[in-house]
Amino acid sequence: MLATIYVLSPALPLSHSWARALVFIVVWLVVARYFYWRFFSTVLPADGDWYEIGWVYFCFAVESLALFDAFILYLAFLRTSDRRAEADTHEVRLRTVAPGELPSVDVYIPTFNEPMEVLEKTITGVLCLDYPNFNAWVLDDGRRPWVKAFCEAKGVGYLTRPNNAHAKAGNINHALTKTSADFVAIFDADFIPQRNFLMRTIGFFADPSIGVVQVPHAFYNYDPTQSSLALQTTLPDDQRFFFEAVMPSRDGWDAAFCCGSNSVTRRAALRSVGDVLPTESITEDMLFSITLLRKGYITRYLCERLAVGLAPEGLKAFFVQRRRWARGAMQILYLAAGPLGARSHARSAAPLSADALAVAKPHTHVDHRGPVGVPLDGRAASGQRNGRGGRVLSIANDACRRRRHLGIRATPVFSIHRAGARDLSKLQDSANGPHDHRQAVWARF
Repeated sequence: MLATIYVLSPALPLSHSWARALVFIVVWLVVARYFYWRFFSTVLPADGDWYEIGWVYFCFAVESLALFDAFILYLAFLRTSDRRAEADTHEVRLRTVAPGELPSVDVYIPTFNEPMEVLEKTITGVLCLDYPNFNAWVLDDGRRPWVKAFCEAKGVGYLTRPNNAHAKAGNINHALTKTSADFVAIFDADFIPQRNFLMRTIGFFADPSIGVVQVPHAFYNYDPTQSSLALQTTLPDDQRFFFEAVMPSRDGWDAAFCCGSNSVTRRAALRSVGDVLPTESITEDMLFSITLLRKGYITRYLCERLAVGLAPEGLKAFFVQRRRWARGAMQILYLAAGPLGARSHARSAAPLSADALAVAKPHTHVDHRGPVGVPLDGRAASGQRNGRGGRVLSIANDACRRRRHLGIRATPVFSIHRAGARDLSKLQDSANGPHDHRQAVWARF
């Protein structure tokens, strides 16, 4: 197995499916031979008192579960995705469209107790986005006067609430009641987006089955594992494997999930689940992706570093973060909406509405609580601006079948990926009926 990992794998073009299949076969032939030896040579011949034999079988069971977990991971690695070329195509199309015809985006920066030196970087990065039709909002659960004053000085919308119920998810849910753009982008208070973040992500929503676009979490500082072992220049950061290996493979199966920050969400997808993020789990982003899957929406992953953030700076913060993720995953496992919950074995009987999987319709931003638009050159404008705007695949295609039941033309997910701009325009026409010129332009993305 070690020879396969360190000798064979780097020599193969792992972007090709045949190479990944070859690695899978070689590794698991070795594992199968080991498993045969382990069971028939060390477990079955075991003798002694009952507790001694029981201990042998217990250890073997734990080892078997670990190998099963690795087997699932290797199955996922049989596929991968690289959507950078697709993002290039979408960006070219978006940049040819008049600014007033682009869909509107609300950019959320949820914050609680981050200091000025952290929050200022994120707000500055958001204000420099080169997308012409967005409104920036700071969601301050700390209710700090200096944050409000800073937002007013920079021309950024400021939102707060009387309590901190449901933490970050509750903060975002409150903001959703105050804004109404076609899409919602979220950046944690310590993540700084690149200027072209929205131009690289919004175009993916031309596929009506996509509810969320997620990009990786990259960091501009060393995490505790790198710093504690003095391996800053040789050891990748702790999350690199997940975001550069696991998530592209999950995306190849249409099974990627939202990771909260550095994501863009279709507002129509949010409305299909009540226009709120779920609050039953402390990892609401993952639960949100699972909930969207049952409504026919998938999460698309673009493996491109379009935002950089601050990694935990100490071991205490590092383990607090990991404990939260572990608790949230365990919660999701047994929730009604989770894989072992009651809803996981039953599909909703109610058909989806005609707009549920359609490209979000542009509309007029009617909120008058102080959103501020940012022009193309990144300078903050003052005053009011109106913004205008296997199983996973079977779930999405089932949603298409439901739309056909309503008499609406729909293309299955696997066909949409092969469709050209003209086909997508026809799909938009059939889903939305009569529409103005701007809607026709948006359908071409």
